[in-house]
Parts: sequence; structure tokens; C-alpha cells
Amino acid sequence: LSLQGTEVPQGAGSGFLWDDQGHVVTNFHVVAAGATGGGGRGRGGMQLPSKVKVRLQGMEKAMDATVVSVEPEKDLAVLKLPNGVPLPRPVDVGTSNDLMVGQTVLAIGNPFGLDYTLTIKLLKFNWCCQP
Repeated sequence: LSLQGTEVPQGAGSGFLWDDQGHVVTNFHVVAAGATGGGGRGRGGMQLPSKVKVRLQGMEKAMDATVVSVEPEKDLAVLKLPNGVPLPRPVDVGTSNDLMVGQTVLAIGNPFGLDYTLTIKLLKFNWCCQP
């Protein structure tokens, strides 16, 4: 029996378009993968990059996006795409208060560097809205 590890590009990840102004929500660990040592605004004194490369689905080339804000404890980062870039429609974002038991929940990701990954689950218990 032989197992081979999967090589995942450092900083590879996924995100989604939040609004029509070009804000993208992604994970902090994706942005932090391009960090360097020294003081900065990241976790553990790392200096985060001010720009990262982003490629939207259907685009051949990546573009520079500005790192707007990060929240390391929640593993979130917000990026801003350049003005004038043709954008797809942003995702429709719901609220946890609207979730109902039995509803389908989707999670978009990039595990192990696999593009276009979608996980579908059935909500069994609405823990977020219980008294």
C-alpha cells in the first residue's frame, strides 16, 4: 500500500463576491500564506501582503486585489478588486435567523487545492437561533 500526499499551492483558496463594488470575502489563512516576518497587522507579528492575486471563474489571468481587512480569529479576510473589472453577480447572502431545519446548506471551498468544490448538507438542527 502506498499513499501519496497531495501538493496544494500555498495561498490557494476560495472566496465569493460580496457586492457589486468588487469586495471579495475569503479566508485569513489564504491571505496570510503570503505573509513575511516582522511587525505587521497579522497574527504573530507577520506582515501581511497589501495585495493578493485573484482569478474569478471564467477568467484566464489573475488580477491584483487589495487586502482591505482581516480578522484572524474568525479566519476571514476582505479583498477589493480593481474598479472597472467586469464582475459576476454577487452571491445572495442570507441570515442565520432565516435557516430552517431540513433546509439545504451549501459550503464553497478549495480543499487540497481542488477547484470548484461544493459541499451540500441538510440542516439537522438550528443551533444558532435557540434560546
